[in-house]
Formats: sequence, C-alpha cells, structure tokens
Amino acid sequence: MRILFSLLVFFSPVLLHEFLIHNRLDLVAPWYAGLLISPALFQLVRLRLPGLTALILAAVAVLVMTLARGHELLMLKLTPVFIYVFLFWVFAGSLRPGRVPVITRIAALMREQASERELRYTRKVTWAWALFFITMLATSLVLAIYAPAQVWSVFTNLVSYVLLVSFFLVEFLVRRVVLASEVDYSLRGFLVALTRIDLRQALWKAR
Repeated sequence: MRILFSLLVFFSPVLLHEFLIHNRLDLVAPWYAGLLISPALFQLVRLRLPGLTALILAAVAVLVMTLARGHELLMLKLTPVFIYVFLFWVFAGSLRPGRVPVITRIAALMREQASERELRYTRKVTWAWALFFITMLATSLVLAIYAPAQVWSVFTNLVSYVLLVSFFLVEFLVRRVVLASEVDYSLRGFLVALTRIDLRQALWKAR
C-alpha cells in the first residue's frame, strides 16, 4: 500500500499539469482529496483503524472538496508555496543553535558513526538545501503571479522536479570529492540506505 501511495504522489505533478493544460481543473480537487484520504482507506483495507494523522488528512480532504470549487487554479498555485515554505522551515529551522541539522540526522540514521568532518559537511549541505527551497519558493511565486498558468505549471510540476533530482545528484558528487575515502558507498547504495530509514523521524527530530 505504501508503494502504491508513493507512486500516486510521484506521478501527481504530471497529472496536475495535464489537468491544467487540458482545461480540466474540475479534477484537481477530487485528485487532492483522493491523495489525502488514501492513508485512511489503506488502513481500513488492512482491517486497521485509521491513526490520528490519517483521520486529520481525511478531514482536510473533506475541506478541500467543500472549499475548492471555483478556486482550483488558486489551490494549484498555493500548494507548492506551502510545500516549499514547510521544507525551508524544517531545514533552516534545524540549523538554529541546539538543533540537529536535517542532513546530519539523516546521516546518523544511515550510518552508526559519523566523523567530525562528515558532521561539518552535512551542516553545510543542510544550508544548501534550505537555500534551494527558498529559491524554488521565490521562483514559483513570481511565475504564479506574473507568468501564464501553463508556464507556471511547466516549471512547478515538471522542471522543478528535474532541478531537485539534479541538485541531489550534484550534491552526491560533491560529497565524494569533499569527503573522499569516507564515502565508501555508491549512489545506488546511498539510495537503498535512504529507503530504509524513516525520513519523517529525520525531519521532525531535526527541528
């Protein structure tokens, strides 16, 4: 079920772009509501009572279906704004004194022991990601306000994800150069290790 939900989220930007360019904004709210209510439905299918988070998401789904009618384009444009604000808040907030930077927390979950050199590097990478998210936020806002909807959608729902993957890959290459022999894992090994940790734990404990 988790894999199915991940696939739905993964392909969501492409579908939202298609809804926009084919003038089917009436499908936006049902799609969002379906994603939000999916965790509760998956738990019910497994004969489990939905948890608090799933119930909150289901309640938000009801609000989306109730309030979004006639404001679908606005909802589309506000969604990435909220996402980027949240990510910037998490990453930048984790850099405050007494907090554990997000990337440092992820590194600790992936490897039992990290050198001082790795810890310093992961703090700098957390700064880099925070700057990346605030840049994406600013770009998305400018395009949402001043550019045609199709141009905004191409950047937000397609180009931004290419930039995200590219930034991730470039950071890994820089990591191999800066940390040299301390990076004793391949890109594939790194990705596999990422899938085995609880990223939610990394994000929230870093705050």
